[in-house]
Amino acid sequence: MLQRGTASGRGAHEARDNAGEARLDPLAPLNLATQVADRLVEAIADGRLKSGQRLIESELAADLGISRIPVREALRELESQGLLVSRPHRGIRLIAFDAAWQQQLYEMRVALERVSWRHAAAAYRREPARLARFDTLVERMREAVEAGDRQAVNRMDIAIHEALCEESGSPLLMTLWRAIRRHVLIVFAQETSGAADLGAILDQHVRLRALLRTGNEQELERELQDHVLGHLSLQRRSQEARATGAAFMEHN
Repeated sequence: MLQRGTASGRGAHEARDNAGEARLDPLAPLNLATQVADRLVEAIADGRLKSGQRLIESELAADLGISRIPVREALRELESQGLLVSRPHRGIRLIAFDAAWQQQLYEMRVALERVSWRHAAAAYRREPARLARFDTLVERMREAVEAGDRQAVNRMDIAIHEALCEESGSPLLMTLWRAIRRHVLIVFAQETSGAADLGAILDQHVRLRALLRTGNEQELERELQDHVLGHLSLQRRSQEARATGAAFMEHN
């Protein structure tokens, strides 16, 4: 533990200074900027912040009850991940979370998860005990489904896919995943909004668990395509059901 204000502490600092060594910078509040970034993503996911909306640093700081510094850092982090755009005279705005964005994210997820699933499947077959973590996350998803908690279902979905990336043992793969994970959370929230059948998401992951343990490469590839599109098809089924119900009410 670092000691400050003591004679021995001052002596140690003076010794380092005299030796020309660099001193440590003061510690910032633990992960505050990351917490701010996560809070903003949650607000996007639940619709409080809208596609293309301008974000004003001072207003966000006032809303969150913190200084502008961690807000500024959070905005930079989200901009580096492609969730915000900053333009002269127009300020900082959220990107458009539209069909084109969804399609690009789908293509990136398929490419990334194709690699992570292959490596995870190999790891699980070598060491089946490693599936215990996957099973724990699926059980937490089951609890969220039973509670009807859409946000918790989406968070568990993210956690499962992140765990599969971690099983690859590739720092590069994890870096790429973390660059898009907030995008994925937002699209999950969009696609499950109003969907009645949260159990279908759970069923996907139960099926995926079986394939990761015993399925072949072709079966995993088919499941990958269906799985990444699964949320979208869930949303479409829900929209179709609402449209059918509305049409029935109009004619009766």
